[in-house]
Amino acid sequence: MINTSIKILLFFLIAPISLLGQNNCQIIDEDGRGIPYVNVYLPSESSGVLSDENGHFTFPDGGLSDATEVVFSCLNFKVLTTTVAAGKSSATSCSFALEQENYELAAIEVTASTPEYSSKWLGVPAPRFYSRRGYNLGGSGSERAVLIENKKKGRLDRISVFVSNVTVDSFNVEVNIYDFKDGVAGGKLQKERIFVTIAESDNNEAYEILVKDLNLYVTGSFLVSVTMLNVLDGGVAMLESVVKKKHEGFEHRMDGRWVIASDAPCISALVSYPK
Repeated sequence: MINTSIKILLFFLIAPISLLGQNNCQIIDEDGRGIPYVNVYLPSESSGVLSDENGHFTFPDGGLSDATEVVFSCLNFKVLTTTVAAGKSSATSCSFALEQENYELAAIEVTASTPEYSSKWLGVPAPRFYSRRGYNLGGSGSERAVLIENKKKGRLDRISVFVSNVTVDSFNVEVNIYDFKDGVAGGKLQKERIFVTIAESDNNEAYEILVKDLNLYVTGSFLVSVTMLNVLDGGVAMLESVVKKKHEGFEHRMDGRWVIASDAPCISALVSYPK
C-alpha cells in the first residue's frame, strides 16, 4: 500500500500538469461577449482546439508553458497571435479579446431592369447509394472542402450538403466559401459566418442552405467547406463523401494550410448566370 506522505507527494507532482487542461478560458469580442467557434491553434504542438458556442475552450494537457505561442482566428475578427500568459486572469482561468475586422463590400451594379438568370448545380452531386464514407469529426475543428469548378461570373444561390448516418438529435455546421485561383485557396468570399443546424430527420437527404440574400458572386472556381461544430459524445453525424478522382477534396488545417484530401464531401452549389 502507498503511505499518506507518498500520496500527497504524487498529488503535487501531478496537479500542476493537469491544471492546464482544466483552464476555464474564453475568447471575447471588444464588448466582452463570447465569440463562438474560434480556431485556437498552438504552433509548437501542431494542433489546436475549437471554442464552443459561448467562446469557451480548454488548453490541452501537458507540454505548455506561459510562453507558449497561441493563434486565434475567426471570420470578422483580426488574427491574434499571443502567448498563454497574455490571457491569464488566474491560475485556472484566462480570457483573450479579438478585435473586429472591417470588410470592404464589393461594388453593386444597379440597372433599370431586372436581369433574367439561368441556374445550374455544380460540384459533387448527392450519391445514388450510401457508402457510409464521410466526414464524422464533430467538435474537432477539422474543415473539409470540395472544389466547385466554375468558368464564368454568377450569383451563388444555394449550397447542398448530403447528410447520412445520423444518430444524434441535431448538430451544428459552419459553412464557408473561399476563392480559388491557380490551384490555391484564397480568402473567404462571404462577409458573415454561415451556421446551420442539421437534425436527425434530415438523415439521408441533401440539406440545402439558401445563400442568395448574401449577394455572393463568383467569377471562377471556388471552394465550399463544412466544419462540424458539436462534440457528439459517441453519436454519429456523417456528411457523405466520394472518392472519385474527378472530384477534388481538401482539408483546411488549423495552421492555415490547405492539403488535398483522399475524398471529397458531397457538396454542390446552385449558381445563377445572367442571360
